[in-house]
Amino acid sequence: YSHPVPYGEMIQRSREVHKSWAQVSFHDRSSYLRRMKNYIRDHADEIALRISKGTGKTLVDALATEVIPSMMACDWYAKHTAGFLKPQTMGSSSLLFPQKKHEIHRLPLGVVAIISPWNYPFTIPFGEVLMGIMTGNAILLRVDERVGDVGRAIGEICEASGLPPGLVSVVEDEGPRAARGFFEGGID
Repeated sequence: YSHPVPYGEMIQRSREVHKSWAQVSFHDRSSYLRRMKNYIRDHADEIALRISKGTGKTLVDALATEVIPSMMACDWYAKHTAGFLKPQTMGSSSLLFPQKKHEIHRLPLGVVAIISPWNYPFTIPFGEVLMGIMTGNAILLRVDERVGDVGRAIGEICEASGLPPGLVSVVEDEGPRAARGFFEGGID
């Protein structure tokens, strides 16, 4: 899931994967999150060690503030995303046209770029990855070069869950260069 390819190619591949992913039901998307949670549970000590090495946090701190909340986030988003994103019918906003109704439909954006911090390198970007894939988007995750091993762990979790290749791409690059690559590659 860590890609050395040029940004434009990576973004184009993500756009292609997004087209089919956006058609996947919430129920089916949530099954990937459950597999992610199981993988994290089975590899919690290893993930905490990677976080600890990258940030200097103690193993207990890494488990308590990053690993366990990420497992809980898998459950939460799997259970609640469909409810938040279901279409809404709204009444008229005009006294002149009381019969007029409005509907709100929340649609995927397409490809979402995430530039993550170094101080919470697992739980912050992982939660954003979960939100992005549950809402039908493809993800480009740029991880801080100081915690690249933690970013690779996120990629391994995504791969182990069976997500389509290219749906979540982990980029290890210097921040300004990654941001420039995302925008020049076509991320709006």
